[in-house]
Amino acid sequence: LYSRAEDNTHALELLEPPDGAVGLLQRGLSECPVEILVAYHYLRGTIYERMNSHLESFNSYSTALKILESVYGDARPDGIGLGHPFTLIICCRLAKTAESAKLWAAAFRYSKMFETFWARFPL
Repeated sequence: LYSRAEDNTHALELLEPPDGAVGLLQRGLSECPVEILVAYHYLRGTIYERMNSHLESFNSYSTALKILESVYGDARPDGIGLGHPFTLIICCRLAKTAESAKLWAAAFRYSKMFETFWARFPL
């Protein structure tokens, strides 16, 4: 993918309100669907990944996964909850980003997590 740094920086500025996502929710919404929060963090992770900021990308993706698991639970056989199919995509991105950041243990962990989710949510 070809991307210019100023385009990515501008996208982050548009995405980030001055007081953060919490301020955005306080100003406009009293309740917010979890999918919007997950998409927000996933989009931030994607933008950071295009900027080659692997650790920021990894943190945004893992925040998205934590939000999903806190609401829907863990769908793996030893987990409690139904899970959400979007965890497949997030785990895939986390494994790739962890490899790019040379976080080998995390890359292995998220690729194994992807495999167990794949058994639950085959496409």
